[in-house]
Amino acid sequence: MPAEGRAPAADAVSRGFLARIEDWRGVLAEAGFAPIRSAWLAAAHPIGTPLTIQSGSRIRAGVFAGLSAAGELLLSTDDHLSAISTGDVLLGQGT
Repeated sequence: MPAEGRAPAADAVSRGFLARIEDWRGVLAEAGFAPIRSAWLAAAHPIGTPLTIQSGSRIRAGVFAGLSAAGELLLSTDDHLSAISTGDVLLGQGT
């Protein structure tokens, strides 16, 4: 554990990060994606949070509607539900 006010060593962070990835890979292999999706949703902003998604020059604004079974972000707009697999996610609506 680093002293108060000091950043942890990069190798310790890397080892911890890689160990957690390996844990989740085990979950995926044993139980599929559903438990990963549930854990992600439990830690995510609440459903209904305003989001703006930018992918290249395309910008879409709406509210967070969850994750698809395939792990795509679901964005709800006034008239459509989009499954988005890539893009920059910004909290709030507008640009």
